[in-house]
Amino acid sequence: AIGGVNSPLQAPLRGVKTIPLLTFSDGWSAKVTHFTNGKRYYSPATSMIDISEIAQRKKFISEGNDTNFENDTYSNRSVFALHLENQAEYGVSIDSINDTFKIKVNRASICAIRSISFYTLVNDSTIHLKKTQMYDGESSGYIFESDLKRYPFYINNSTNDWNRIVIETDAKNPICQGMWRVDFSITPNEADKKEQKLLQNADAADWKIDGMKFIVPYLNTDQNYGTFIIVTNRGDKKAPVYMDVYGDSGKDEGEASNSYYTNIPLGYIPKRSTRIFFPKDLNQAIWQRFPAFKAYRYMGKFIVGADDNDIEAAAFQQDGGNGKRSIPVLTESLHQDQNGRWVGHRFHQ
Repeated sequence: AIGGVNSPLQAPLRGVKTIPLLTFSDGWSAKVTHFTNGKRYYSPATSMIDISEIAQRKKFISEGNDTNFENDTYSNRSVFALHLENQAEYGVSIDSINDTFKIKVNRASICAIRSISFYTLVNDSTIHLKKTQMYDGESSGYIFESDLKRYPFYINNSTNDWNRIVIETDAKNPICQGMWRVDFSITPNEADKKEQKLLQNADAADWKIDGMKFIVPYLNTDQNYGTFIIVTNRGDKKAPVYMDVYGDSGKDEGEASNSYYTNIPLGYIPKRSTRIFFPKDLNQAIWQRFPAFKAYRYMGKFIVGADDNDIEAAAFQQDGGNGKRSIPVLTESLHQDQNGRWVGHRFHQ
């Protein structure tokens, strides 16, 4: 009995018809897992976007996330797995063509995606994986539905999870940051055919920029009211700097506009040095890469290819002819703990 059923005890008591004795539950549960250097973690996968001069945010840093794919190119793939458990004592098998499942991967963005595929193990003695590309439902996400005979799940597997989702990038366009999420349900071949929703909008793959990140909430293209960015590199290597911008519609337009531009190169900061980015430097960098940019006010997200402990940043706005005033700089400091979870703080002052 899937979905839970009560087993009543008839009671010879006046006014009492039944007494609930015990409840059987199906016991199905699912978790998102990932593998790093051969070790399984019960947490979302993390793929770091490479901002080096060669990669230019078009590839991931090779972290050895998964070692079971033939001819795998880690720099173009982000991998997470689905772990399925049945903890019910009586046991239920779901391995027939009438036992079905559904997976939906909700996109973090449409940047640089080539395909999303579902992999399952064909023969666990040879570690051979069968690949099936998921259907692109556009606004509905990527979807895959099938049965558990052709695509078996290795339930309660204590060592590995062979049912994996692989997000593959095109290696041509800059990869966008963001969290990918997954829905996962099974419908066992029982009388009621009730769908068991095991994961709903669960965190699955977190795409992050490799390097120190900080946000300057307010910048201006007006030369008389522009913002100066001062960045110090205390490290022993030169550090590349990139900027993402989120702008308005222009000087006299207060409404929101889709003025989002990424991967704007700002050059390098030499080792053990400080560099000042003047308003004209920021304007020229934006317009050189995106001539159609017309925002008057914008937010800037800066990515520096160095350890966050080696970088310091400050910002000042030119106030006409009346001097300068300090602008807040919001920094991010995150690192992985021993369980593969990201800890620290998101952007704050």
